[in-house]
Amino acid sequence: MKRYVKQSVEEGSSRFVILDEQGKESYRVTGRFTTAGSLLFLEDALEQTKAKIRQTNLLLAVRYAISVTGRSKSIFLTQSLPVAGATPILHLSGVDWRFRGDLLQQNFDFVQVDGSLVFSHCKRWGEWGDCYEVNIELPQWEIPSLCVSICLDNMVPGTGGVVPVAN
Repeated sequence: MKRYVKQSVEEGSSRFVILDEQGKESYRVTGRFTTAGSLLFLEDALEQTKAKIRQTNLLLAVRYAISVTGRSKSIFLTQSLPVAGATPILHLSGVDWRFRGDLLQQNFDFVQVDGSLVFSHCKRWGEWGDCYEVNIELPQWEIPSLCVSICLDNMVPGTGGVVPVAN
C-alpha cells in the first residue's frame, strides 16, 4: 500500500499529514515540544491515537521511542549527529529491520533479516505537492513503517548521504 507523507503547512500543531493513494487524509501527526525534545502522536482520521513517538535530544544523537497502540514492544531509533564531518550512524531496535539506502536524499528502504522488504521511502512530487512516498509491503507494518518514516523525515540529515547501520 502507498502512503504519502506531506509536511503540514496549516496553522496549529500538525507536523505531517499522511494521504492515501486517492489523496484522502489517512493520518495526521500532531505534537508538542518538551524540555528534552518533543512528543508526537500519529492519529487516524477519527483522531484516535495509533502511535506515540517521543523524541529525545541527546548530547551527540537524537533518539526516538515509538509506541504503537496494541503492540507490546517499543521501537527505538537513534541517529548520531555528525561530528567533524563523520557520517551519522542510524540504529534501530525493537524490530528485525535493516536500513538500506541514502538518508540524505530521503531515498531508502527497510528490509527484514531474511531480505524481504518492509517498506520503501522516496521523495515524490505529485498532485499534492512535494511529499514522501512510503510503499508498505504488509498491512501489519503500516503504523510502525509510517512512524519510522516520520522520525527520519523529522531528522535533519548530517553530512554524507549513506548512513551506516550499527548492529
